[in-house]
Amino acid sequence: MVTIYVNDEAVPIHRGRQTVAEIKALGNVPATDILFQMPNYEVPLNDNDAVTIKGEERFKSCAPSGGSS
Repeated sequence: MVTIYVNDEAVPIHRGRQTVAEIKALGNVPATDILFQMPNYEVPLNDNDAVTIKGEERFKSCAPSGGSS
């Protein structure tokens, strides 16, 4: 087990490839929120994407913005 940070909260997780959906679930991030791996805040992660976890990675989430008019 290693530690990552989701919205500045420490989250224990297994090392290796983890889906974004799993990271969101472990970090108590709502499924509808968008997750970003820091420091690259411009590129949102898709729930089906996988991230290779080594430890100490940092993620931030935000609610989706915009809408139709």
